[in-house]
Amino acid sequence: MWAARGDRRGAIRAMTSRPYRVAPLVALAAGLMLLGCSRIESAPPPDASPATTGSAASAMTADGDTPLPPGLQYVDPLAVAPTPVEGVPFPEISAGAGIVLDGDSLAVLWDRNAHERREPASVTKMVTAILAAENASMDAVFTSDVHHWALEWDSSTMGLEPGDQLTLRDLLLGMMLVSGNDAAIVIGRHIAGSDQAFVDAMNVLAARMGLQDSHFMNAHGFSQEGHYSSAYDLALIARYLMSIPALREIVGTEEVTVTGVGAEGQERSFDLYNHNPLLNYTPGVDGVKTGFTEGAGRTFVVTAERDGNRVYAVILDAPLRAEDSIALIEWAFAAHRWAD
Repeated sequence: MWAARGDRRGAIRAMTSRPYRVAPLVALAAGLMLLGCSRIESAPPPDASPATTGSAASAMTADGDTPLPPGLQYVDPLAVAPTPVEGVPFPEISAGAGIVLDGDSLAVLWDRNAHERREPASVTKMVTAILAAENASMDAVFTSDVHHWALEWDSSTMGLEPGDQLTLRDLLLGMMLVSGNDAAIVIGRHIAGSDQAFVDAMNVLAARMGLQDSHFMNAHGFSQEGHYSSAYDLALIARYLMSIPALREIVGTEEVTVTGVGAEGQERSFDLYNHNPLLNYTPGVDGVKTGFTEGAGRTFVVTAERDGNRVYAVILDAPLRAEDSIALIEWAFAAHRWAD
């Protein structure tokens, strides 16, 4: 078995950038409420460093007495990285970039081009889901102004039509299970007031998280110049998403039928099946998101928990997406031991 040039594994390494801390998203919510009169400042241009540029990030500071969201706190100083187990072969992985991260210590168990900026495709929707969950009630009713047929011909959708009314929870199910770009657009417009304002908010969140390799141009992940992230950043985003109970439940749902009300008062029903091929297949897997575009290739962010220990695996541009993900999860748990 082999590891491609650029792979790093074996000796456990701590996170490769500074611990990240952000202002609570209640501050972001307050900023979004003001968009009617003064929207969040535009995100920095794609060639700028998202974590260090622009006053948008600095404007989103909050009272230091407000508790940080669980997924964005400093790493617990008592968290101990797992210990490598000798003699466990590393699998062959097709992905052009990827990472396996310990969920508690943020120790990097393996990585390949983990900070390389790449198109993330629909795993972008993790950011959209976080902003939605932090800024609106799951029971809030949103009205669609999007027709799924009006999107790009190869766009994944849940099948929304103008006038459809669904709860945020049901739209998130449509966005995260079947990767509905139509649902992502409706969510963004309702949360922030416009497509651009929501994109600005996505980049504010990225800046406040200290993400060094991410810049977003839309809520759904369709290929667009200046829209990129890295395996490392996506693992941190996934960790934050899984700290939000409502989102953890959504991404762990295998299939569901949701109903709403159409423009003429008729019932609208949507059968949703999760694109995550590892749910109820690979032990411990309970999230999070797949993606695909011609430019990005096949992408996947997956997490699994066994015996109270959680790992995150991210693969980008992976022709064998399912096989890679299963192999990395199995390797991570077989090749490491966690303290009791």
